[in-house]
Amino acid sequence: MEERIEALIEAMDKFYGEDGGKDRAHFHSVWLIASTIAEEEGMDRSDRDLLEKAAVIHDASCPLCRKLYGKAEGRMQEVHSREVIEPIINILGWSPETREKLVEIASRHHTFSPDDSKVEVVLKEADALVNLSEAEEFDVNLALWYGANVFQTKTGKYLLEKLIRANLPEGESI
Repeated sequence: MEERIEALIEAMDKFYGEDGGKDRAHFHSVWLIASTIAEEEGMDRSDRDLLEKAAVIHDASCPLCRKLYGKAEGRMQEVHSREVIEPIINILGWSPETREKLVEIASRHHTFSPDDSKVEVVLKEADALVNLSEAEEFDVNLALWYGANVFQTKTGKYLLEKLIRANLPEGESI
């Protein structure tokens, strides 16, 4: 393993500060789900390390977006990812290659493409699962769209199906 994830988690906890509890809880949840999917899918250690770092850093631009626009929509997050993420990860002493991969992954984590790497797919699945579960009102149609257009791993699909079933009104099925 090139670098330990703990340094990044600590940096992000400090970055979000006392008022960033929701952001901290989000990245911790995405990180845990991404790690679970990676383990269940047998992802190799190198990709898993990159995935875990990307899961921790993926939404770092949200506070800036909320400050600039009053909200943190996916596309805006991607646009501002580099300017926010680079200063955080540059102080950790990681290789330029790792830093660039992290910025690239974070800068596309809401853009779905059939050419996504396994790391990108798992991050997007984990983020979608957490976003769906954090929503004030569960959107079954959005969850089904994710299932049809984003989810590729067996584990991710299983977790999404469980989430959908847990949020369906009694007596309804998918």
